[in-house]
Amino acid sequence: MKESLERHGKGEAHVIPIILRHCTWKKEKLLSKLNALPRRGKPIMSWSDRDEAFVNVIEGIEEIVDKLTGNEALE
Repeated sequence: MKESLERHGKGEAHVIPIILRHCTWKKEKLLSKLNALPRRGKPIMSWSDRDEAFVNVIEGIEEIVDKLTGNEALE
């Protein structure tokens, strides 16, 4: 994880925390600065419709990939 976060900081990689269950990730100095998925860091297990949560994660990853590859206008 340390290496991944270092690469993220250098712009060589993109780290996306996926929050499955309630946890204290926001208290972790290295993780709290990252944008987690699903949106607003709501754990997947707390969604009434988990399929909707997973779709939210997929859409979030797609948005990030599009921004990184310059494909934002293709939608």
